[in-house]
Amino acid sequence: MIWLSCFCILLCLLLLALIFKVAALHRGTDEIRQELLSWFDSDTNTVLTLSCRDRHMRRMAADINGELRRLRAVRLTFEQGDRELGESITNLSHDLRTPLTAICGYLDLLDYVEKPEQVSRYLSMIRNRAEFLRQQTEDLFGYSVVKSVPEGEVSPLSLNRMLEECLASYYGALAGAGITPEISL
Repeated sequence: MIWLSCFCILLCLLLLALIFKVAALHRGTDEIRQELLSWFDSDTNTVLTLSCRDRHMRRMAADINGELRRLRAVRLTFEQGDRELGESITNLSHDLRTPLTAICGYLDLLDYVEKPEQVSRYLSMIRNRAEFLRQQTEDLFGYSVVKSVPEGEVSPLSLNRMLEECLASYYGALAGAGITPEISL
């Protein structure tokens, strides 16, 4: 009989120890979950820490920390490459704008020179292609400007000012066609 009651007490103690072990594991998984959520929200350089002493939970936390470091390094590499690409696009579009402006200026000067019809036709084709290339370069430059603004950053925009700039960019073409726009903003 004593043997049976000792066995029951031992089983109860073992069951109590297992309950504490499971509770510690639950606490450890909750800590990992909480820290991961805060890490993903704030993108800090911190690592997961556990108050749980379970070696399996600590090993899992160490593995997750290793993956978080690797993920952070990959993201930093991506962000650096994205920044460099944006700067390259800005520089390229700026470098293309200057000679294109000169080409368009020389084409405008050729309008005042007497020339045969075939030459005029070729110059018209050149002007169309140069204008298309200029527009593509402006779009590329605009893209690089938009891309350089950090996400979530909002600034006020004057629609009247944008319309004025847009119309002013076509003033030469309108004047050349004999059109005088009357604008009221």
